[in-house]
Amino acid sequence: MCSDRELRYKLKSKEFVELLDKDAKEFSIPDGVTSIRNKAFKDCAFLTSVEIPSSVTSIGKNAFLGCSFLESLVIPTGVTRIENETFRGCSSLKSVEIPASVTSIGDWAFRDCSALESLTLPASVTNIGTGAFCGCSSLKSLEIPTGVKRIAGAIVAKCSSLQSLALPAGIDSIGGGAFCHCSSLKSLEIPPSAMIIGSQTFLGCSSLSFLRIPVYVICIGYGPVEDCSSLTAIEVVERNSRYCSIDGVLFTKDKREIIAYPAGKTGEEYTIPTGVTVIARSAFRNCKSLKSVVIPSGVTNIGCYAFLNCSFLKSVKLPASISCIMPEVFRGCSSLTAIEVVEGNSRYCSIDGVLFTKDKKEIITYPAGKTREKYTIPSGVTVIADSAFRNCKSLKSVVIPSGVTKIGQWAFMDCSFLKSVTLPASISCIMPDSFRDCPKLTLRVAKGSYAEKYAKEYEIKYKTF
Repeated sequence: MCSDRELRYKLKSKEFVELLDKDAKEFSIPDGVTSIRNKAFKDCAFLTSVEIPSSVTSIGKNAFLGCSFLESLVIPTGVTRIENETFRGCSSLKSVEIPASVTSIGDWAFRDCSALESLTLPASVTNIGTGAFCGCSSLKSLEIPTGVKRIAGAIVAKCSSLQSLALPAGIDSIGGGAFCHCSSLKSLEIPPSAMIIGSQTFLGCSSLSFLRIPVYVICIGYGPVEDCSSLTAIEVVERNSRYCSIDGVLFTKDKREIIAYPAGKTGEEYTIPTGVTVIARSAFRNCKSLKSVVIPSGVTNIGCYAFLNCSFLKSVKLPASISCIMPEVFRGCSSLTAIEVVEGNSRYCSIDGVLFTKDKKEIITYPAGKTREKYTIPSGVTVIADSAFRNCKSLKSVVIPSGVTKIGQWAFMDCSFLKSVTLPASISCIMPDSFRDCPKLTLRVAKGSYAEKYAKEYEIKYKTF
């Protein structure tokens, strides 16, 4: 143990191990130290400045994690790598000088450095890890050095002030969620060299108005432009062999899968082109302008969240060809009053606008826009699917018939006016969040039944019959 004036710290040979006085405000690491150990200054919450001598060549993981009052730092020449989470949670950090010796920045290295407004990355940097600048909510601009070939996932996620981002010409891939929730980013040029665009890359980029997919892109993950409320068109370079755009809507090149309908398009009606067989996951997510979508015969699959939060969508008609509907396709469609199914469909049917499996043993979706206050599930049903009644704000009472054995996850979640659900003795499985956020609910349960035990375990009001 050593001391700097009155401050106590640990050294091991030339390694700085730990600052022991966690309430210190300023500290100078002794000359001659060559490395800073992992977590050396972790949770020194009052520390505003640290002077690092030129002898230091290595700074460990989490070294300054949670130093929430640290305002500035100069990294000495000789350090070659900024490790994982080195400055995570340094929420007052406004200035960091990174020397030309640094070649790599680790995962989440500057995560939640929310006061950092600008940062210059030296040309020597060739690798930047996952989420390196995630949550740097004051960062306004960033230029990625030309030596970086891969844009990692979540690299600038939640950088809500970011207006300018320059990507190097030679990148080959962009990771999932790389730019998600960069709500001030209006445009971004994807270099022609890019081949892969990950899932949810632009999720929540609410100011993004236009996107061009370059020629060599061969793979785009699910939901690439989810919740991009200002996006009016997606353009694809004509020579691209895997993807194309029709009227600003993204499709696979063979036009058999619709991938993304821009949420900022203003049309109220849309007819999916003939020949499409798959509606991709999140394809129409948060398309607030749409009131009607025509699904043509030939479509067989509808992906998860395909129409999530299409709050003005009023009705949907599913063709006979539909054979697979993934979970939560119509969640948050608060104006949807009916889901119709063409009679010849072999997998699904509709009863009074409610979606069931063809054998009527599973209720899949009760449209959230239906206005009735009471509903009795038909006899013969054995399963209530995940999210089947989720967000149904009009419902006050639901009667579940004898024979039902399972209630899926989130089945009645956010039914904020639901007062009564009758559960029969036949029920043997209720998922943990089936009745989450139903503040007015009282369950009616058979005495001594599984449902009564469930109500007790999850502290839901109930009455026995």
